Amino acid sequence: MRNAEERIQRLHERAEQLRIRKERRITAIAGAMCLVLFAALLGIVRELSGEISDVAGNAFTGSSLLSSEAGAYILVAVIAFMLGVIVTVIVRKYISKNRSEGISEEIL
Repeated sequence: MRNAEERIQRLHERAEQLRIRKERRITAIAGAMCLVLFAALLGIVRELSGEISDVAGNAFTGSSLLSSEAGAYILVAVIAFMLGVIVTVIVRKYISKNRSEGISEEIL
């Protein structure tokens, strides 16, 4: 038979295990979402970009963005920037929430 202190200790250990599992699951989901987003952005660039009429070697230089067919590159850049800002804001809110609750940042 356990006394009250042992029960409370086991309860705290179990809560910590569940918190760690939840954080790992969130990290795995975020990683999978990044891979899907990367693949989608590559697909968008491939589908929406037309052939630039310059020399093929110059297709990936800065001057290629001056072409009228470079709209897809700019669209992907704007989308990637917006998603980066959104992810940064979410992560910062998550970290500040954990700090205010007193949770250690060992995993973060």
